[in-house]
Amino acid sequence: VGLGVGFVLRQPSLEGFDGAAAATVAGIAETPATADVTDRGVQTGYALYVSQCARCHGVNGDGQGLGMNSPTFGTLPRDLTLGNYRFVSTRSGIASDADLRHVIINGLPSSGMPGFAALTSVQVDSLVAYLDHIWVDRPDPGPTVEITPVPVFDAAMRARGGELYATACVACHGATGEGDGPAAGMIEDYPGHLLPPANLAAGEIKAGADSIQLYYRIAAGIPNGATPLMPAFSYLAPEDIWSIIAHLRREVLPTAATAGTQ
Repeated sequence: VGLGVGFVLRQPSLEGFDGAAAATVAGIAETPATADVTDRGVQTGYALYVSQCARCHGVNGDGQGLGMNSPTFGTLPRDLTLGNYRFVSTRSGIASDADLRHVIINGLPSSGMPGFAALTSVQVDSLVAYLDHIWVDRPDPGPTVEITPVPVFDAAMRARGGELYATACVACHGATGEGDGPAAGMIEDYPGHLLPPANLAAGEIKAGADSIQLYYRIAAGIPNGATPLMPAFSYLAPEDIWSIIAHLRREVLPTAATAGTQ
């Protein structure tokens, strides 16, 4: 089974948006002080969330944003109050603060979610603090998947990776990585909404095509409650995961997708 899939999206009212914005301006938004500070006039915390995130994820983080039905999205925006994050680096399948930072800064290319690399570290941290605040009963994410050093990818690794790809990934991603495997039409992001596997051959790598992010996707999978969008292949030895990555980077992913990455 394979390496990717989408990001979730739904619609709030203008009244709700205006009300939250007014509360922010009045300084009465019910958010923790650490998550709604203003540093020399620069928006942070809740004010930053309203200005940058609420249009899609909703003023209250419930995924009911005004832009939820944008044709650029592969699915509906996530309900952030439930912590429905898909691109994680943990064994538990629960996003860590580091995972949230990664997605905020880099976005999810090919999903429709932009990256916010122009934000300062203070702003990113304030957004993470706010997301943690609205995440109902936020659980402990537990330990991160351990990653061995990135090896030198050679012909032997690529050959081994091709064999492993054929047994573990083809069912969803297809023999050439175009997302057309025999199980591709059976993946649901939520009831009634099919979400096809990523077209790896077209460079659809939402969380990043660098080797570390590819490792996380294979080892941690893409969680989705009881039925993951992509299972975690945590049973594979590190050298096997690196071999699949070697195959992907050389034989499946387009050069443009991996340019400038290790």
